[in-house]
Amino acid sequence: MKADKKYIRIKYAEVDDLSFSTDQKGWVETFAKHLLQCLELYTEESYIELHLDSTNRVKQDLLTRFDATVYVLSPSFTSSTNVRNEVKRIEQELEYNLDSLNRKLFKVLKAPIKESMIPVSISMGKYYYFYVSSDSDNYQTISASSVEDQKDYYWESLGSLVIDILNAIGWDATSDWRPKSGKSVYLGKCDDAQQRYRNSLVMELESFGFQVLPDHYHSTEILHLENRIAYFLNKSEYAIHFPEEFIDSEGSIDLNLEDKDIKRFIWFNSEVKADAKNENAFYLMRQKLKEEDQIETVNCAIEEFKDILLDKKLNIAIKEERVQPLIYLISSFSDNHEIKKRINIQAQKFGLDVEELDFDHSAIENRNFHMSLLKRAMACILLYDGNNYNWLWANVNEVKKSIGLGRLEALSLAIIAPDSVDLREDVLDDIEWISSSPEKQAKDLENFILKVKSAR
Repeated sequence: MKADKKYIRIKYAEVDDLSFSTDQKGWVETFAKHLLQCLELYTEESYIELHLDSTNRVKQDLLTRFDATVYVLSPSFTSSTNVRNEVKRIEQELEYNLDSLNRKLFKVLKAPIKESMIPVSISMGKYYYFYVSSDSDNYQTISASSVEDQKDYYWESLGSLVIDILNAIGWDATSDWRPKSGKSVYLGKCDDAQQRYRNSLVMELESFGFQVLPDHYHSTEILHLENRIAYFLNKSEYAIHFPEEFIDSEGSIDLNLEDKDIKRFIWFNSEVKADAKNENAFYLMRQKLKEEDQIETVNCAIEEFKDILLDKKLNIAIKEERVQPLIYLISSFSDNHEIKKRINIQAQKFGLDVEELDFDHSAIENRNFHMSLLKRAMACILLYDGNNYNWLWANVNEVKKSIGLGRLEALSLAIIAPDSVDLREDVLDDIEWISSSPEKQAKDLENFILKVKSAR
């Protein structure tokens, strides 16, 4: 049965969608195109209908009449009288139920803005950052055509937004594979230079089933609390802070850490260089915190910090999915009959089944089956024809992330590609290369399957 269509609105300031030439789309229109493409990877085609709505236009189609609304925040957007009036009308229509409001509203930051410029009722919770900055006067909006590192950040932020929108509109295909820890983590504020790393921590913690606070959802009472931080700390088993949180504008240290009964971490990110003013304050802070039993300082890079948290500190106990004796086959070859035949022969020799997606089924069924195979399979073999590097890169990343789907180890992965294909070293890391030559292929397949079986 076909699912009911979902309507998503993107509201933006027209100045934020200006382009430098007539044949080039503006930032907002390009962002909207990418958002829709990513949403349709998970859903049926035409299941999502996207509407672009400028702040210059006043419409009665408020947030309550859409399944989700994306605000593209910038100084021009937040200074718009139409935006402020719209938020007031939404508040009244929802009878000031901020939980309902924030469940359907997603805040994309295209540029730095002062928190005081954001209407209070939508100011808390999660933001999706699409700019890099050292300070509010020196920033750069990122896009899919930015330099490599910024381009990765763009897709990371877009991916996080896509998953959250799908969950908000009731698309269950993205939620049933996340393990649940039943625990909450308070994640403190940070400056612009740290925001990318904070977002990465949010995604990592959520993938292991943690609720990260402050989140989208909060009641009206929170707006009247004198100490919102204490409110969220009381709901959390752990707290993670950035050191900038405890340094005032004068460079003085204020280590009023509120509730000390929960385990606390203050993370000094070695990938972000502290300015001269903060460097001395950070040193003094670490000295002061040596006497605190419940507060641990950690000085390392982001990936090492994730390992420290998830492997040693947060007591994660996730039941592993039962891995089954099967190989997941993903192919970009149009004519792959002979290769599949050789794979099946070798798999059957060692008692393994081979499964792949059936493209006669709907996109929804295939996405669910894909997630199921990433959970259950012992190994994955990619048949790559050499024509679409983005296809290969996307699938390698999907397989490598399978450890976040309730597995204790990622799938073993092998690639079969023409010998003429030259793959980047970061793609081949921890991946078996199987020859495309029929004579060598059978032996390479046998060795790969033996290695997979012996690891189990």
